[in-house]
Amino acid sequence: KSYFKITGSNKEDFPVIPIVSEEKMTSIDNAMYIGMIKKTLFAIAEAEARHVLNGGLFEIERDNEQQIRLRMVGTDGNRMAICERIIEDTKRLLGKEEGSHQIILPKKTLVELRRLMDAEGEIKIGIGEKQISFMGSGVYITSRIIEGNFPNYKQVVPQKEGQEVRVNRSDFVSVVRRVSVMSREKTRVIIIEFSSEGGVVRANDPEIGEGREEFELKYKGEPITIGLNYQYLLEALDSLTDKEVIIELQSGLNPCVIKQESDPNSLCIVMPMRVQEVE
Repeated sequence: KSYFKITGSNKEDFPVIPIVSEEKMTSIDNAMYIGMIKKTLFAIAEAEARHVLNGGLFEIERDNEQQIRLRMVGTDGNRMAICERIIEDTKRLLGKEEGSHQIILPKKTLVELRRLMDAEGEIKIGIGEKQISFMGSGVYITSRIIEGNFPNYKQVVPQKEGQEVRVNRSDFVSVVRRVSVMSREKTRVIIIEFSSEGGVVRANDPEIGEGREEFELKYKGEPITIGLNYQYLLEALDSLTDKEVIIELQSGLNPCVIKQESDPNSLCIVMPMRVQEVE
């Protein structure tokens, strides 16, 4: 014989979960929204002291052409991912016909949405005072909103186009992975040299040794050398899908912009590291 006794709690102690009525929700294409999460989730911080960075920015904005833009932004202070789409019918979502709206969603909520929501159909979104609700794929999720002000991400995005480098994504990823084995464990920094003659990725750890590998590229500008955290670079490249990716550089001291031609409204930014760290 077996006997088990499980101690429970008073049902009155269970927190009341606010429910946003379906009439106050706005429908958005499920595949589009889940795709936006996948393109930005990797850049969101895990346990940052600045709690606003532990979530992704969910922004709805009306532009000068009166188009409604839904934007998701993730950053941990060292890199950033932005994905933007044009949507319709945001009167209920905004709570008003004009203006813009910003909320910060916890990373855990975004992870669960990506896991539970199907790629087909629509997802309904409703925004309350301190919470946001999602309904779709037979699932209803309510999450708190992170309070605070998200950093002004637009200040990080270069206002003018830099020198454009084009590389084969899979080949470049393979080169970075191989050379990264020789990088310093603490900084994870690799040096990338771009020139019209070709590219070079190199890394050096005094306790292990050094590595250097050349790669093909399309570039007609002046030579640029930049130091980047290889993990941040790889995660940015993995979020893209085109065979060829575009890397925009102002100099070795300015943010590195990574994007693809098929999706001009999405981009990744990786902040540079000092070259002296591996020389």
